[in-house]
Amino acid sequence: MKKIALMASAVILAAACQKTEINKIETTPEDNSNEPVPVLFGLGQPDYDVAVKSTNSSGSLDRWGTNKLYIFGYNTQATEYTSDATLTDSDELSALIFNIGATTTKDESSPDPVYTQELTVTNPENSEPFYYQGNYTYDFYAYYVDDAAATVSGSTWEPNNETDPTPLVITTESATTPVDGVTLAKGVYIPFIIDGCQDLMTAEANKTIDEATETTTGEVDAADCYSAYAARRGVQPNLQFKHLLTRLTFEIKPGSEASESVQVTDIIVKSNSKGFLGVVGADKGTIKALPTNEVTNPLADFTLMSRDESTGKCIDMPNVELTDNFDEENGVKAGESIMVMPGETSYEVTVKTTDPTITTAINDVVKEIKLSGEATAFKAGYSYNVVVTVYSLERVEVSATLTPWEDGEEINIGQDGDEKPSEQN
Repeated sequence: MKKIALMASAVILAAACQKTEINKIETTPEDNSNEPVPVLFGLGQPDYDVAVKSTNSSGSLDRWGTNKLYIFGYNTQATEYTSDATLTDSDELSALIFNIGATTTKDESSPDPVYTQELTVTNPENSEPFYYQGNYTYDFYAYYVDDAAATVSGSTWEPNNETDPTPLVITTESATTPVDGVTLAKGVYIPFIIDGCQDLMTAEANKTIDEATETTTGEVDAADCYSAYAARRGVQPNLQFKHLLTRLTFEIKPGSEASESVQVTDIIVKSNSKGFLGVVGADKGTIKALPTNEVTNPLADFTLMSRDESTGKCIDMPNVELTDNFDEENGVKAGESIMVMPGETSYEVTVKTTDPTITTAINDVVKEIKLSGEATAFKAGYSYNVVVTVYSLERVEVSATLTPWEDGEEINIGQDGDEKPSEQN
């Protein structure tokens, strides 16, 4: 029988919100022009390059590939978040931009995995850009849901990865959602079902930060962001994406020469798989997990997968062999990663192994990964490296160390304007 010992040491560093250089989007109208100004979007790459993700469902996203982002733009006076994206004098508080998708694309002229830093966002009703309306100010939000979007009807959850996600709009404070036991504040949510291979992120433009942006005509106060007036003076909304799941990476480490014939075949983590991604409103930037229930929402098995280098998608992880990788200091990276629901105090982990040199079946090792010290729960946006040390068939140790997971990419949204919105009646 194998023995397994788990310990978690939390070396928590401040997660960096690193800014990246954004391609400037030039605006055509002069400062005093009354011309309508389209909403323009710029996309910046992150400052780190851990992995390239070119398609959906391939694990954690650390660099934009061909990915679909969704944008929202709301009048700052809005208190109920409607799905109307056609603004008129009679419904000025409705959404200017509602769940409009924009796809990042690769710059084929570059030999490196560099992607365009502009996103074309147009109104699907007329294929024209969105324009700031009058002297209104707006808030901008965005999200990335990979292929995890779902639809909810009563207690039935269905994957919705063939079409654009269908937002759940809550307009009554603490309204009951379609799911018992979950209440949501006013706002917009995306129901999701994850299996360990998806990455979920949201972003919100920060007016306090962006008001300090250098402009050609002087500073713009936060009260005038984001508007046509502010955009004409070079102030563009800058959306810093943040990861909302907990990331688990795995490393297989041989502890002695006696372990050389042992192979790790599978690593499985149990996690909640259903919830609501908060995009707009009081719950923005959070995940509301569905309560676990043995009947309606049992914990799901998330199996560690590998990434296909040619397609970018998750595939079955090959057996991790230690024969040619014996090194007491450096382990062998196993698979891509498993993305799990945050906020848990522990996760059940199953490690499966085999030894081709023997005929006796080897029992699976099932244990919990727990945090030590003052840490009480696994955090969203952090990566925990789980090291599986194999000594022999009789001894396997597993330890988990916590390292900060960089916040994700950022999107720059720029526009034009004419008069200070804050001085208008």
